[in-house]
Amino acid sequence: MDDPLADTPEKIVAFWRAQIETTHWYRSDAECFCIIMLNSRRRIIGYNLVSIGTLNTILVHPREVFRVAIIAAADAIVLAHNHPSGDPEPSRNDIQVTHDLVRAGSLLKLEVLDHIILGKCCESFSKGYVSLRELGFLYPPVNSRTSRRKSKGPMRKRRTGHSFKEPNGALVTVTR
Repeated sequence: MDDPLADTPEKIVAFWRAQIETTHWYRSDAECFCIIMLNSRRRIIGYNLVSIGTLNTILVHPREVFRVAIIAAADAIVLAHNHPSGDPEPSRNDIQVTHDLVRAGSLLKLEVLDHIILGKCCESFSKGYVSLRELGFLYPPVNSRTSRRKSKGPMRKRRTGHSFKEPNGALVTVTR
């Protein structure tokens, strides 16, 4: 592996299709959940199969997700899994698992940059994949009772084409 740059969902998807889908353990008829490990310059340093599930479900535990990333001294990870049905739309379980893993990564100081769900091109998802970061599902919703944000009026919507900093300090540019 020549440490490819992985700074966009498209590059992660290209890596998945070139590296992960071609391995002997990959199964297109079952959900395969992998992590892609990155260094501080967002270059891929490795990947790991976390779990192989069934046609429409998979068991993912933070311990298995972060164990190899910690050993590999990864600075950040990208979560990725396939939907054998071909429809990459995230389920409620996909979103909940992502929120749980983002929180666990935050405790470990190991950033979860994105969760990409791969499928096939379809009417609602013409790219054949979904980035939960792009859809706004990467971070859990703020509970108004436990929020530490002082009320400064309503939160402003982020406009397309503008950059902003995430709570974890990552610089993000909104493209849609």
